Amino acid sequence: MAESEEKGEDGLVAEIEKKITEAFEVFDRESNKTVDVREIGCIVRSLGCFPTEAEVQELLEKIEVEEPGGFVHLEHFLPVMTKVLLDRRFRPIPEDVILHAFELLETLHWLWAETEVAGLPPPKCQWASIRARTPGKELGCSSVHLHP
Repeated sequence: MAESEEKGEDGLVAEIEKKITEAFEVFDRESNKTVDVREIGCIVRSLGCFPTEAEVQELLEKIEVEEPGGFVHLEHFLPVMTKVLLDRRFRPIPEDVILHAFELLETLHWLWAETEVAGLPPPKCQWASIRARTPGKELGCSSVHLHP
């Protein structure tokens, strides 16, 4: 039983490494198994991970970056990124949270348009507290920064 689990785990690691290698090769413009360090964030995001820029920098600290020019070799990137994917780090924001954010933006746009139609001056950059209704769902937001 333990042997079959080990083979399954090895298969998973091999599959992950293949995905990483394929993503890396898209950005390897000279086909020499290196990419510009500035491409690492794009590669990570193309693999379904969504780190902040600070998290990308932390990731780069774990990877040997060749100086000068700032190139990353696949052999240095592969083990670090494999661990990231196995640990399920940098997961995307849940879909319902993104949907809620877009609904709120739509509501804010509606509020902005209403002030314009009513001939009111546009909101200045200020912190406001709003409660808005959209069909079938109440949206609440406090401390929304409105920009003109």
